[in-house]
Amino acid sequence: MWIRCSSVDCDRIHCRMKPIVLESSWGTYYPGEYPSPPPEYETCLGDLYSVAWMEDSDIHNLRKETLHQQYEIVKRRTINDNYAYGSHVMQLGDIGISMDNLFTCLGTNPANDNFKFVDGNSLLPPTKAINQRYADLFHFWDKWLS
Repeated sequence: MWIRCSSVDCDRIHCRMKPIVLESSWGTYYPGEYPSPPPEYETCLGDLYSVAWMEDSDIHNLRKETLHQQYEIVKRRTINDNYAYGSHVMQLGDIGISMDNLFTCLGTNPANDNFKFVDGNSLLPPTKAINQRYADLFHFWDKWLS
């Protein structure tokens, strides 16, 4: 969630989230997936939605990418084209600030200041994801196989 305050009262709130409670979260970065976590980690290290926006923020120049551009990329990566494993993503609140650059809300990484935003310069979706409800089962199955 991003909040921009112009006075003591906050009047501009923009939120992105996975709003459908009955939809499962999807675990990613687990053993056997590419890229795989380091061998000492035997569990899922993130959920698909959170990983999608954090990785997008890592590879783009936040001074040039807008909230809306990132929303579209994260949404496309999170739904995985068919919801076979993935979640709905929505924007709520003051959509008008979605044209603001990300650095106004997140700051910037000087190492990325020379990157140009290209819509096709997005990370590929993971090879697969695990329904978060089955993450423990997957962990123990993987331990049993090893």
